[in-house]
Amino acid sequence: MLGVNLELAQFSQTQTHMDISELLHRYEAGERDFCGVDLSNASLSGADLRGINLRGASLNRTDLSCANLSNANLSDVNWTNPDLDNSESNHSFTNLSDANLIRAD
Repeated sequence: MLGVNLELAQFSQTQTHMDISELLHRYEAGERDFCGVDLSNASLSGADLRGINLRGASLNRTDLSCANLSNANLSDVNWTNPDLDNSESNHSFTNLSDANLIRAD
């Protein structure tokens, strides 16, 4: 983009709502990068999502009970009222840097 001045431009990350069946299908096919997706009000209870990259995702009221999120990147996620209530959930080595965990139990 020759000659374009972006000095005062403002860029925002848009979030794309993704159907859970699509996410799981793409994950099973080997995709791990789901940055910025909107999974609000979704149920991922019991899902094996090791190594998934959900950086900047919206996980408001998302049910992640019993989910395996080991080695997942959850940095910059927005979580309001997440459901993580289960001793079987695996979140070992999960990156939660700059995550907003409002009302997390």
